[in-house]
Amino acid sequence: MKNYEVQPLLEGLTTLKDVKLPGKVAYAVLRNIDKLSSCFKTIEDSRKKFAEEACEKDAEGKPSLEEVDGNQVYKLKEGNDFHKQYGELLDSEADIELFKIDENLLDSVELTLEQTNYLFQISK
Repeated sequence: MKNYEVQPLLEGLTTLKDVKLPGKVAYAVLRNIDKLSSCFKTIEDSRKKFAEEACEKDAEGKPSLEEVDGNQVYKLKEGNDFHKQYGELLDSEADIELFKIDENLLDSVELTLEQTNYLFQISK
């Protein structure tokens, strides 16, 4: 699994938290949400570090912000390599081993196609 796949799977499995699932499936969903959350936090912490290193600083040495589409974002320096660093991070392998469930456990589960796709990503 690549780092860029972590957030979509995390968000997808999170939509299943309140769905009535067989015990083993529900356990696998919650366990994988915990694992993915930890991995996603590490990715986000790295992204923030890259951005802070690549942004302009104010007189006090704090990151300068600018407004883009109504959001406050770091004002990046000209010629920075933030996008390259972050792209390399996202394209690298995630340091995570998902808790897999037997595909046969999904036979009795009635879900949308999208929800089923998230469960198949954690099945073997």
